Amino acid sequence: MLLQSEFLLIGSAAVALVYGLNTWWAQRREKAQPYQRETRDSVTQDRKERAVLHYRMELLRTENVAIERRRAEERAFNQMEVYSQSESVKLKQAINAAKRGECSAAISERYELTECDAELIVTIHGQGVRSVDKIIH
Repeated sequence: MLLQSEFLLIGSAAVALVYGLNTWWAQRREKAQPYQRETRDSVTQDRKERAVLHYRMELLRTENVAIERRRAEERAFNQMEVYSQSESVKLKQAINAAKRGECSAAISERYELTECDAELIVTIHGQGVRSVDKIIH
């Protein structure tokens, strides 16, 4: 009989121990859940904030690209104006040289024009000799 009561005592102690451990573990989980929920929520919030920041950075990059493109177009347009102004100055100088009687070869070389352009200028505006005429005579 003593043996049976010892087993009952040990068994009830084991049941109490298991019950106590389960209760302790459940309380620990309940205390940890708000922290885990907060952690989950903060991770979700961080992801949302990072996504918003990434989106804003992409918008800024797009705006910067558009601004740079606009600036490049303006620079190209300004360079075209400068180029056309320098070209018109060259043409005016070539016309004046043709009026002074210079030949088309000299005009072509000095003012960086094609031979055909220089001959055309001499023919229209000048009294100079075209290089074609020089070869024939």
